[in-house]
Amino acid sequence: MPLGIFAYIFDWPSGCIFFFNCLAIIPLANLLSFVTEDIALKAGPANAGLLNATFGNATELIISVFALRAGEIKIVQSSMLDSIISNILLVLRTCFLTGGIKYKTQKFNQTVAQTCSSLMILACISLIIPATFNISLSNDDKETLLLSCGTAIILLLVYMLYLLFQLKTHSHLYDEQF
Repeated sequence: MPLGIFAYIFDWPSGCIFFFNCLAIIPLANLLSFVTEDIALKAGPANAGLLNATFGNATELIISVFALRAGEIKIVQSSMLDSIISNILLVLRTCFLTGGIKYKTQKFNQTVAQTCSSLMILACISLIIPATFNISLSNDDKETLLLSCGTAIILLLVYMLYLLFQLKTHSHLYDEQF
């Protein structure tokens, strides 16, 4: 972190500032994952999943807030798309691979998997609709922004309902142990 501050104060090239600040985030992200795991041990499986999902994406949230304040919407969009693709392709497949190496047969909670898959499909659709609208029907950025805000509000409401479903009304479905 001191190198990032030093590079900024002495007006080094922006690539150096970015590199040093990225290096500073790595140990902080690692510390955040350790803290989240420790809290998750005491919070139970449903709350642990919520904590991991929330704090596991803290770096993306921080970058998005600063990028939005600077008017860099493309960076936020790229970061969100990267997060989705890396979680689907890298993290999930790595879990399947390492689990398959250790266990011949893997067991999982079918209800949780179906719910999460449905939510992922809904999130992908919410990304596709405004993009398709912008490309095919409208060149007006205000209309596309209005549609994007509408889908974001719907996603936020669905997420809140999902949290209510997971933590309160159907928490017994998430407590199943394998």
